[in-house]
Amino acid sequence: MPADTHLRPFEEKDAAALTRLLNNPAVYRYLSARLPIPYTEAEAQDFIARCRRGERLERAIIVNGETAGGIGCALPEADEAVYELSYWLGESFWRQGIMTRALQLFLAELRGLLPRGSVLRAKVFAPHVVSQRILLHAGFKQLPGFELKPMRDGLPHVTYVYDLPVGQAKASA
Repeated sequence: MPADTHLRPFEEKDAAALTRLLNNPAVYRYLSARLPIPYTEAEAQDFIARCRRGERLERAIIVNGETAGGIGCALPEADEAVYELSYWLGESFWRQGIMTRALQLFLAELRGLLPRGSVLRAKVFAPHVVSQRILLHAGFKQLPGFELKPMRDGLPHVTYVYDLPVGQAKASA
């Protein structure tokens, strides 16, 4: 694992890196079909602006000073306690333990931010076994069954769902 892997809020200067990294077919292959491809710098700037306004809880993954990917969760409706996790990493940063470390850092941050009883949920396409291993290593549990979600080819694919309880620890009496 690189010596300097950390998370920080996205900044305007990350837009070029997001555009470059996300336009790689190997990277976007298992990402949500909602992600527009090609991914433009204007879309990256809009995403960063929404993060900075607090519409999403997202962090840039920084490796040795370089933007390497992203990790975050969608904020649920007011009465819900399930936060949907998403993450990705530029291809040149794969197989180095970076995402495992980034997820550890993000979970540590979330445990202090989210209300008690919150659940972090991740949905992973069946062929993406590396992502499944990362989630299991972090303590996520796979739920029974599966969902069918569209991939880039527009066809529905088996998607596994993983949950992890997070949120503030119960206060001691």
